[in-house]
Amino acid sequence: MRVQVMAIAVAGCLLAVQAQAQTPAASTPIAPVTGRAPLKGSPTIPYGMPISLEQAKKAAAVLDAEIARRKLPAVTFAIVEPSGELVIYEKGTGANYASYDMAVSKAKSAARLTRSTTFDRDRMLNGENFILAFKDVFPTGGGVPIIVNGHVIGAVGVTGGGDEVLAQMAADAVK
Repeated sequence: MRVQVMAIAVAGCLLAVQAQAQTPAASTPIAPVTGRAPLKGSPTIPYGMPISLEQAKKAAAVLDAEIARRKLPAVTFAIVEPSGELVIYEKGTGANYASYDMAVSKAKSAARLTRSTTFDRDRMLNGENFILAFKDVFPTGGGVPIIVNGHVIGAVGVTGGGDEVLAQMAADAVK
């Protein structure tokens, strides 16, 4: 009988300790970001026919020339259709292995969301972190949609130097 009472007492103590360990600590509320105006929503741009290989090669040629002119050998870029499917990819000499994922992710984000990846970077800086919950968001500069006749036909993603400027040059070359 004594052993049973002792076992029940020990079990009760263990349950109390376990219940205490599982009680969540009081959370400190996150202060809202101040001093930054809320960003307006991104424009809705309709999709068009996917970028052709010839158009993609034209954008790639502009990138190749500018990369050579600026002497940026590690620049890597990707050109995708509106669906995010790869059309052209070039890895710069000396670029790290993560460059593929970064360039393709930037291009895919810009194509599928029909906006520059800089827009989402600015949203992050504004404290709108919920955008990270979306699969195709890559919130950093260097992804630009290619818009022809008011329709997104693809996008370009650049990483490794001058990302946003080079991406915009490539997108403009197709127009």
